[in-house]
Amino acid sequence: MKFEVLKGTKDFLPKEQIRVNEVLDVIRNGFESYGFRPLDTPVIEYFDTLSMKYDETAEIVQEIFKVTERLDLDTIWQLHFADLLLRIINL
Repeated sequence: MKFEVLKGTKDFLPKEQIRVNEVLDVIRNGFESYGFRPLDTPVIEYFDTLSMKYDETAEIVQEIFKVTERLDLDTIWQLHFADLLLRIINL
């Protein structure tokens, strides 16, 4: 059996993750110094939220991983923060 990460993902081992965290801290501190406040969103989202701006035959819609078998929700893994931001703005 070959163990691979999913397409578009990457494992960060401790040494690399520490460096990533340091870079993110610099970016976060820079934004916060200008008055921006932190925001975090779930890693799953309703399919309709992310697919509403695309034609159902669009490649990006075809590549969405749906989680429907074990849940009674039509959810997907988040792809783009901009789409999630649209949902948050409309709260």
